[in-house]
Amino acid sequence: MELAKKDLLKAQRAVSLQSDTCFYIASLGEDGKTPTGLVLEAASVDKYAPRTTGVYNIGLKTKA
Repeated sequence: MELAKKDLLKAQRAVSLQSDTCFYIASLGEDGKTPTGLVLEAASVDKYAPRTTGVYNIGLKTKA
């Protein structure tokens, strides 16, 4: 468990984001370096549109 915690701390990286710009959270392979081609994608439309709830669907997709 301690080794996993150390690996997680090494893998974390702070990145500043700009308003109204797209970004990806990419999945890496077991070695933490090899791209898998998978990304987390958040919907651009509120899940309960036309209401504004701040809830958006998130899915695992292949990067286009």
